This record gives sequence, C-alpha cells and structure tokens, in this order.
Amino acid sequence: MSTAVTQRPYKDMVVERVKSLLYALIGPSDKSLLPFVPRPIKLLVAFVFLLNWRSWPFLWHIRVWTPVFHIKWDALFKTKTLAARKRWVTEVSCVNADPFEVVSTTKCYAGVDDCDYNLHLSNSSYAKSLDAARMRTAMEIFPAIFGDGAWMP
Repeated sequence: MSTAVTQRPYKDMVVERVKSLLYALIGPSDKSLLPFVPRPIKLLVAFVFLLNWRSWPFLWHIRVWTPVFHIKWDALFKTKTLAARKRWVTEVSCVNADPFEVVSTTKCYAGVDDCDYNLHLSNSSYAKSLDAARMRTAMEIFPAIFGDGAWMP
C-alpha cells in the first residue's frame, strides 16, 4: 500500500517561513529572538525596513535588468528557431525610426528612501531612477543589442 505525498506549493512554503521569521523577531517577548527589545520598537524597526524596500540589496539590479529579461523572454517564447528569433528582435526594434519621434515613458514614484526632509526627490535618487529609464529605453530602441554581441556602458 503506497501513500501519496502531497507537496505544498513553493509559494506557500516561503510564506510560512517568512511568517515564522517575523513571529520569531516581532512576536511575544518570551518566544522572541530579541526578548530584551520592547515589541513597539521591533514593530517600528520592521515598519521602517519595509518602507525602504527599494533600497534593499540587489533591487537596483532587478529594476535595471528587468527590461533585458523581458525582451529575452519574449524572444524565446514568441519564436521557434534562432533565425526567427533574430528576425523578431530586429522587427520590434525602432532603428529606422526618426530619433526625435521615439518616445519612451517610464513611470516611477519617489519612495520614502528617495525623498529628503521636504519630501522632494533627492539629488542622489535621480541617477537611480535614470538608470532604469535608460535601460528600458535602450531595450525599446535596440532590443538586439545583447544578442549581437554589442556592449553598452
């Protein structure tokens, strides 16, 4: 007699682990990893940590390189052969278009970590937003740049 093992989806396991970690950090003081820190202080630190999620490690890389992965993903699943893939990437590019008529729009917002005390976007945050906008624009105009062995600074 065999028993079937039911596996929970990976997402549920991750959610459960995050819940247990948060409970261990912020939960009641008798079961917490930091029993000497009052619970309101732990909640405040967790809240500030979550407010600054855009400054977490590697999130800049994710925001900047997402357009490249989208182009590669689309090219991989919208075509069957390598020749068709190269032809598709060339067709979606706007190389023959007038450079003064090409419009690329990137929407973003000023998060808590991007603002100064007057709630204006700080000067150091312009570069962080501009990097993602530049990569998105480059992928819209020249989607074949990484496939042809080109390099972009």
